[in-house]
Amino acid sequence: MADIISFLSGKVPGGIILFLFILLIVNLVFLFFTSSKLITPQKSKKQRFIFSIGFIAFYIILWISLQPASPKTRLVILPSLNADSALSLNAANFTLTDLAEEQVIKNNLNKKYLFQRWEWLLEALGSDSANHYRAWRNLSVRMGAGLIVESRFTSAGMSCSVRVLKDGKYTMQDFSVPKQGSCRKILATLQKRLTIFKTYAPARVLPAQRLLEARLMIVQGRLNKAETLLKGQTSAEAKILQGIVLAKQGFKEKIDREKAKYVPQRIEEFEQAKRIFAALMREKKDTAELAYWLGRMEMYLQNFNKAEIYLKNALLRDRSNSRIYYQLSFLLPRRLKDFGFKNRKEILERAVYFDPVFRQAVYELGNEYYVSGSGIPSATAELKARATLERYLSIKNDDPQILSLLASIYLKTSQIDKAYRIFQRLQKRFPNDSNSYYDLGVVFFMKKNYPRALEYFKKAIALDQNLDAFLYAGITCQRMGNKKQALHYYRERVKRKTGDDDRYADEAVKGIRSILADSLNGEKHESASHLSKHTAKNQ
Repeated sequence: MADIISFLSGKVPGGIILFLFILLIVNLVFLFFTSSKLITPQKSKKQRFIFSIGFIAFYIILWISLQPASPKTRLVILPSLNADSALSLNAANFTLTDLAEEQVIKNNLNKKYLFQRWEWLLEALGSDSANHYRAWRNLSVRMGAGLIVESRFTSAGMSCSVRVLKDGKYTMQDFSVPKQGSCRKILATLQKRLTIFKTYAPARVLPAQRLLEARLMIVQGRLNKAETLLKGQTSAEAKILQGIVLAKQGFKEKIDREKAKYVPQRIEEFEQAKRIFAALMREKKDTAELAYWLGRMEMYLQNFNKAEIYLKNALLRDRSNSRIYYQLSFLLPRRLKDFGFKNRKEILERAVYFDPVFRQAVYELGNEYYVSGSGIPSATAELKARATLERYLSIKNDDPQILSLLASIYLKTSQIDKAYRIFQRLQKRFPNDSNSYYDLGVVFFMKKNYPRALEYFKKAIALDQNLDAFLYAGITCQRMGNKKQALHYYRERVKRKTGDDDRYADEAVKGIRSILADSLNGEKHESASHLSKHTAKNQ
């Protein structure tokens, strides 16, 4: 359907060609009727004119209605700088962006904008870069944000400026803020100049600084510090944050999935969080955030029916939250038909659309394309997989998991040299990671340089008994004609079988059988040959 719309909307010449072709055919038909004297020339001319004008008007209306929406401008509001141009990760610095985010969560954002939430930026930066203001700004620039709002505390209050992206370059625009500027005044000024929100009423109260500080601690993973800040707090927001802290602590608990098939698993921190959330729901103080965390906990426990209910509720309340889409992607697509999703890729595309630096969503989306691909470099799935991962790497170029997946896609599409360069880079960066040696072994295996491949597989095994390396070492030895060594690696892989769905262990069993079958056939052939010689000698 999308291709038909593209065809008719003039994105490709086909729609215009079809329009002209139909116009020509109809006019030729009228001319034929005229020459056959079925209608008079005057009537033919009049009807041709009426039809042509009507058809042209119809196509213009169709063309306009099918035009894609203009791309949205990504808006980033950076944390406020201190008067000494330093950035502190405390509540005061995040008040402005938190006030704006509160409006966004109410689905009050103007349709021409995409809002990048501060929590997502902080997660993407990590603890090493979060204290450096330039890192925040550079990340926003690499994302291609159309508007980057920067603010600063001054002796007179606060000042504000906006970087505007136009024709690939940023220009700085100063926004005049009333004297004794504050976060609320800055936001009101931004609304007046940029019309960020559909409707805007200034917040009557600023975010509670202690609670905003606790939220910062939660995003940074400093749960004990957040717990201390929230102690004794009784507001609904404080209770939600207390529940989130407990939920995050519960996610650290490992679940025996095999045992869970027969005995329901219980995580005490989850139970405490659910009790807090249940009380808020009874008091009608539940939010999209509360529903999201309830959904995440049920998803972790694999209670998919409950997870579906909570996450759908969260999405209805907060349509632009990439984290909600990501969690929904783990449900079967048929559960999400009500929201117009046909498959998991479409859900993950929404998650990445709202947050292009959401690493887990980018990886899962790239992997979905990779798994569904045909192995042809120019195929749609492969092109989308590479585009998804390469775009992320243009923003954050050092993520090892994304780099490894991109290299695997290059391998699948026989772009071996590109894969080799990435795997070599990862091996130098992580010299004690067995997977980097295993990946290089696969590269040389595909190049049919079996001695070099075996060398890397042996290194991977020596480091931490890399399971996949055992199988490939066996295959490599078999290709080299060393059946005894191949049997050794195959058997070692089978010994380490991880479960009934361990595909690599099954492949190792097939390898063992093929070698034993070849040996048995060889013995039969040798026995037959010996018997033939013995018979000839007796004759």
